[in-house]
Amino acid sequence: MKKTEVLDGTARELTPYTLTVEDPELSLDFLEANNLEELENGIKALEKGLALLALYQGLAILKAEDPELGLWRAAGYENLRAYRIDQAARLDMAAATVSNRRTVAEAYLANRKALAKIPLEGNVQKLLFLETALRDHERREVFSHFRTDSYREFVAWAVPAALPSPELPPVDFSIRAGAIFLNGDEVGQLAETLPTEERDFVSATLRAAYRARAGNCLAHVVPVYDTGEARAVDNFLKKLRASK
Repeated sequence: MKKTEVLDGTARELTPYTLTVEDPELSLDFLEANNLEELENGIKALEKGLALLALYQGLAILKAEDPELGLWRAAGYENLRAYRIDQAARLDMAAATVSNRRTVAEAYLANRKALAKIPLEGNVQKLLFLETALRDHERREVFSHFRTDSYREFVAWAVPAALPSPELPPVDFSIRAGAIFLNGDEVGQLAETLPTEERDFVSATLRAAYRARAGNCLAHVVPVYDTGEARAVDNFLKKLRASK
């Protein structure tokens, strides 16, 4: 359904997936700077622009999945689940990235009216945790924090404390120059062409797995479609451990 929205005195018709913000400016002129402050300001400005582009991606993902539009049917998929199975490969993106983009866009659309009063630039990344905050806090308080907190402050305030977990010992695990080291011994090598996001994912996953093993626990990976399903798994474990 299309809605009419007035911005700066100008009425225009919007689709549900239209962003009411100016396109981000992604200038790279800061690379010519020769002092730290200018470089860091340029990095931060670029991060804000990239975050807005990620929100655009999320909105496009939701539009591609929209059952009323049924674009995936025209592509030969019987249902949305079948499309989602192939989606990450079709987009050439990590499944976790697709899920995060979707979560951000869903939070934006669900709270579009409240967010219209808050500049999105510099705040997009907080959308990933907005629904979590709204479940545990009063709505007015949530958007006050959303407006004023830094990203780190908002996440620390919005996300509940981590669930109790087995006491796991630290492990001597590191990745240096693409080489994977465990207790000082090289156990593998990462390709130089591996994107930073994938490199971070491999590092975090292997470190968690080795910590579980060192603590005589099972490192069990559970595939989930989004953060909502991940929280459901966490809640189940919390109830199970409390019953023991």
